[in-house]
Amino acid sequence: MLKKIKILTYPLMLLFILLLLSACGDDDTNEAEKSEPDDPDTADVEEDTGNDESNKSVTTGEAAFTALENLEATAITDGDFEAVMIEEGPSPNNYYHSIASNGLLIMEDNDTSLYMDYLEGTWGGLTTSIESLESDAEKGRITHSNNSYTEILDEKYYFISSLPIGDNEFDRENALLELDMESREIREILPEEGFNTIAKNGDTLFVGTDERIYAIDLETNEILWENDDGISSSWFPQFSLTDNNIVFSSWEILEVYSQETGELIYEDEGFFYDVATDGDMFYGLMNVSDYGDGEIQIISFHEEDGRQEELTEAAPIDHVYDENNVTLDLINNRFFVKVENGILAYDASSYDHLWTDAYGTIDDQDTNDDFSYYMYSAYSDDYIYIYTEALGSASTDSKNLFSVLDAATGEVLEHYHLGSDAAAGPFLDEATGKVMIYYNEGDTSTAYIRDIQ
Repeated sequence: MLKKIKILTYPLMLLFILLLLSACGDDDTNEAEKSEPDDPDTADVEEDTGNDESNKSVTTGEAAFTALENLEATAITDGDFEAVMIEEGPSPNNYYHSIASNGLLIMEDNDTSLYMDYLEGTWGGLTTSIESLESDAEKGRITHSNNSYTEILDEKYYFISSLPIGDNEFDRENALLELDMESREIREILPEEGFNTIAKNGDTLFVGTDERIYAIDLETNEILWENDDGISSSWFPQFSLTDNNIVFSSWEILEVYSQETGELIYEDEGFFYDVATDGDMFYGLMNVSDYGDGEIQIISFHEEDGRQEELTEAAPIDHVYDENNVTLDLINNRFFVKVENGILAYDASSYDHLWTDAYGTIDDQDTNDDFSYYMYSAYSDDYIYIYTEALGSASTDSKNLFSVLDAATGEVLEHYHLGSDAAAGPFLDEATGKVMIYYNEGDTSTAYIRDIQ
């Protein structure tokens, strides 16, 4: 009997050991599964140690994620920049919009535009045959309409300003003006009270107002066609151009018009943050959420046939304070979706989510520090330039950051701090081949300039 008990005990003991080992393996597997987040934007990232590894992306099963708040920044004065002092340069905090081209930086408030040559550090130097503007153009300070849009298109800056009618200085009307950014000369195109959005194809300018949409031949200043319906929404309207059509998008509606005739081809309802175009196709960045903070998704459209398909999964985003700061760009076969605190990159062929870089996460801006982060971006084929305004709390000074990212991987290649005062940018000036960040510190303003990579 004893012999039989021993024979049965060995297999039972072996079975018990195997079960025990299996249970231990399951525990390890469960722990591994718990440590891998469902959403790459929520991946845990090690606190910055100050070493060279702090700028590496954390790779999850779906996409790489970089927590930008963990990076250690170096002084911009230690970077490879040319620093140009701008005499009496203003604080960007006093101007709601800044743009640059051909070495000319323009800052706009509600009724005045300032013009500075950031390569030379000087003001003004503009010319015009419009007598009432000659003095202001030379000084680089021009009054413009306080209810109109401005834009640089093909190195031309379009704005509305009030001009005298005849010899009576006090009898005035608004006019659409064009500043050639290369020659620095201002000319009048035609009388116009204001415009909400414009676009340009060669020598044809397309103008959208509340009352009408029309096309102008810039060689003759003649109106080619006119649609009296006007744009359908004033909620952040914009024009984008496909091969043959004009895409009007806003927070309420999308409309497509013929470039040749101005005829409405089709419309589609929705909340559109931005549109990117490519030939006869265009892509809308839509808020597809009915409630809450929002979900963004890229939708494809054909210029003649309308909505096609949803290209990306809906991505939850945190509450947006500045909807103008949510953008879509299509560059070098990649989509870049920028929200206030981060960037998501997608392959434009497979629509795979490639990477995310963010302060906090895309769906939660809380970084557990004393700052609120607001990003602004500019893109070359292979690199992304980012200016981040980090607003401090009542007990913490704000700070300004400038970063260079690898567009393919999201890796942060360079990361600089400028100081606690006001900055603006980044400005990608293709005409000069330069990228620039503007920084104001009291009475001193500096343009930090480098070649576009």
